[in-house]
Amino acid sequence: MLLYQQGGVIAISTTRYILYMLIAMALFASLLLLAFILVNTLTKNLYASVLMIVLIFLIPTVLNFTGLHIGLLQPLSIIDIGPILNGDAASLYGNDALDYKLAAFWLLVMNAGILGALFVGNKVKYRQRNATPAFEAGKGGE
Repeated sequence: MLLYQQGGVIAISTTRYILYMLIAMALFASLLLLAFILVNTLTKNLYASVLMIVLIFLIPTVLNFTGLHIGLLQPLSIIDIGPILNGDAASLYGNDALDYKLAAFWLLVMNAGILGALFVGNKVKYRQRNATPAFEAGKGGE
């Protein structure tokens, strides 16, 4: 199998290629799960959560189909790992550094970002729910 890496193509074994695909699918599955949890906690609506996630992940594909190549959406375009592995995404965006290592890095960063947002959101909700004043009227020293 041929793998695009750092502006060139290298030959790798089929087992390694499948391992790369499985790692990317696991990272993508965790990204979907975390994104679904985040959007569902914000909207409290299952259908809205699914629709918003699908639209967010389809934006780069639709814009590329129309001919608009926006570099800011490049991290979202790594969701489709096939073009990353064979180098089509690198030629589409004109970025020779767009290879599997960068894609895995961005998937990890997006997972960590969503996980951090979930953590901060839960921490804020916990503090709001369990906030009690130090002195409650009618209790204690009166």
